[in-house]
Amino acid sequence: MVLFVTHYPKIAEIITKFPVSVGAYHVSYLASHRTEGSVDSESDHDVTYLYKLVPGVSDKSFGFKVAELAQLPSSCISRASTMATKLEMVVNNRTGSKHRKLQLLESTSLYQKEEKEKKLEMESREWLGRYKQFMMELEAVLSVEDQVKSFQHLKEARDIAQKLLSSNENDYPK
Repeated sequence: MVLFVTHYPKIAEIITKFPVSVGAYHVSYLASHRTEGSVDSESDHDVTYLYKLVPGVSDKSFGFKVAELAQLPSSCISRASTMATKLEMVVNNRTGSKHRKLQLLESTSLYQKEEKEKKLEMESREWLGRYKQFMMELEAVLSVEDQVKSFQHLKEARDIAQKLLSSNENDYPK
């Protein structure tokens, strides 16, 4: 079975579902750019069809050239070309908009990740500061000769230790 399709390159994706039974081919051509044209568009090319099937999907569509060969009215071809250009602009804008949204989403998630890391770093510093304070109180217990002051340092170390142990898991690193 042969299915001949123009202007629907997405249909070539059927190859992935039926790689043994389906193949993509296009009619080979030669295209030369007219120097008198102002914009690089399909209408600014002279196309010569070679009438030979070659593997793969064509990277260009010369449907309007085929319409000229079929001698469709030039007003019809011109109108279709204008509509195709507008449609292409809409599609490109949508694609660009999706790309911008994706970039915004990625930058937002990156920002959130950075903020989370900053918060974790700050909490780690706070926890480390409390731990150092605990250790200083314990050292003071051993270094102070006055038993009353030593007991005060021990009590302070105990209070700090209780705060460290009772604090939420998110307040200090695991």
